Amino acid sequence: MIALLPLASSFAVPAVRRTAPVLMQLQGAAGSGASISVGDPVRVLIDTEDEQGEVWAASTVLTVDKSSGEFMVLVTEWNALDPSDPTYEAAFEEGPFSPDEEGDEWERVKGITGSPDEAAAVASVSAACLSSFKQVGLSTEDRRNWPELEAAVESLYEAVRARPAEPIAVDARLVGDWELIGCTSPALAQKKGLTGLGSAPFTQLSKLHFSFTTEGRVTARETLAFFGKPVILNELRGTVGFSENGMAMQEDYGQADLGGQANSPAFAGAEATLYDCLIASADGLTLRVGRTSPDSTTFKGVFVYRKLRPAELATYLDENMLPSDGGTYLGNPTWKGPVERAPE
Repeated sequence: MIALLPLASSFAVPAVRRTAPVLMQLQGAAGSGASISVGDPVRVLIDTEDEQGEVWAASTVLTVDKSSGEFMVLVTEWNALDPSDPTYEAAFEEGPFSPDEEGDEWERVKGITGSPDEAAAVASVSAACLSSFKQVGLSTEDRRNWPELEAAVESLYEAVRARPAEPIAVDARLVGDWELIGCTSPALAQKKGLTGLGSAPFTQLSKLHFSFTTEGRVTARETLAFFGKPVILNELRGTVGFSENGMAMQEDYGQADLGGQANSPAFAGAEATLYDCLIASADGLTLRVGRTSPDSTTFKGVFVYRKLRPAELATYLDENMLPSDGGTYLGNPTWKGPVERAPE
């Protein structure tokens, strides 16, 4: 995510809709008994109630009941089609499915298998962010370690180039919550965060979260710490779109709760673009990376995000008494204001 800079002129702001993930080769035999996790790609048997009858449909696991193992899926088989196509259908929930129905009602699929080099590169990028940065790359001390992260990200790009990369526009893993864990952006470092409000006295960026929905909506949450305690949340709301090749993504924000104001009248909108976007997973860790320039030889910054587990963002907000919806402004029904927050 860049620091709210103008979009590249080659982009238009489309009416955004999520597209279906590409079906990949089947994974394992039916009834393998291996666990299923949120975000896993699967195919489920759907009754189309027309001449097609029952068909296997591309889907992504949405939720998993830990006690029973049953899970719900988001069916995305038909939302890749043009809306004018009579067979088009927006993504929808289906389920529940149980583990013992594998092979009969649902099947496992997986994306293209990453190489050991790719897995090592994912681990290296994560380590470069978490061990080298105290403030996701924004502090003066952090900037000394930028070369380490840039080198690690480039190694990840090289590892992923060894296989056909799935465009981020059709990668179902994009949907969900992400946390910025590292960047090498002079613009973001100068602003001390997303909005510039983190440069106020005794204030610093605590967390930057981004949430994407299947409908193409994006919410950016900038949490600021005051004297080290996360107490301020600025929320930006908008849409996400993609370049024609599906490898670049833009975020177009039209509303924001900033500096304690709901739908701040001072906010005139903001746009941001990332290029060469990709998602890579290894050993339970999923990262999203991108560049702020379409030309990798022109340095402008790299960004690294970690995919959060289900409910991880909600838990963070609850534990820090931050609003689950909207920013920290008086009157927000999901936020306990400064009076309510005071210890008894």
